[in-house]
Amino acid sequence: QAAQAQRDKVAAMIADRYPALTSELATLIEEIMKSNAMVDRVNSDLPEGSPPLNRPEGHARGFHDHGSYDLPISIRTFRITQSMLPGIEAESRTVWPPVRDYEYHVLERGKVFSQKQVRTMFNRS
Repeated sequence: QAAQAQRDKVAAMIADRYPALTSELATLIEEIMKSNAMVDRVNSDLPEGSPPLNRPEGHARGFHDHGSYDLPISIRTFRITQSMLPGIEAESRTVWPPVRDYEYHVLERGKVFSQKQVRTMFNRS
């Protein structure tokens, strides 16, 4: 009975809180992606001797976040933008990343993706 009560409590939390949390996280990720694109454009045309800007996530979390995503620090650091947020419905698509029906087959249940695969599939800059 304790397990059932705990399950019911957590299920109610999911039903109550998850839609708002996913909406907030999806909005945050969209803003990160927009800022990433702006920072990357500025970094592609810096005056000589000017240091590159870090993208917002690296700046906030304290890691170098500019240049290629294949730098050693980038490969070791999983980013918020590489998250996958499922919808609340049982047969839902993802809230993030936005996935069109013809792309859905790449998001096989239980599949583990490398960071390079994640970058390739979800790079929206």
